[in-house]
Parts: sequence; C-alpha cells; structure tokens
Amino acid sequence: ENEHKHLSDEINKFNKILDNPKELNRVLANELKALAKTYRNARRTEIQAEVSDIKINTDVLVPDEDVVVMVSHDGYIKRSSIRSYKAS
Repeated sequence: ENEHKHLSDEINKFNKILDNPKELNRVLANELKALAKTYRNARRTEIQAEVSDIKINTDVLVPDEDVVVMVSHDGYIKRSSIRSYKAS
C-alpha cells in the first residue's frame, strides 16, 4: 500500500516534468550542473592564439622495426611486424 502510493507519486512527478518543456529544461539544467560539479577537471591543454613552430619527435611515433606489407586480391593493404607475421 505504502509502496504503491510512493510509486504513484513518483509517476505523477515525472509526468508533470515531461508534460512541461520549461520544467523539463529546468530539471535537465540542474542535473547537468550537478554532474559538472561532481566531475569537474582543470583544463589539460593550453589554447594559444598563434603557434609559431610545431616540433614532433618522429622517433617516438614510429618504431624502427622490420615489417611485412601485404596486399590482398581486393586491394587491401596490411602492415604487420615480422614477429606477428611469423606467429600467425
């Protein structure tokens, strides 16, 4: 009996929110603010007006290793390390 009344009240509350667009926007805004407050992080990147020079260390990007390049009959190209190729 008590649970039924509680569930009916909840259903009525949610129906009122869904029937009124302003109320729905208010509820969504409050929930988004709560999430933003809970999961807020400081910015990890820096925004600059102008970047004069970009330096990329290519040694870190591509390891120096022997590879096998395969082309299928359908024209697909696949690169694999020799170690992976021998294992399969």
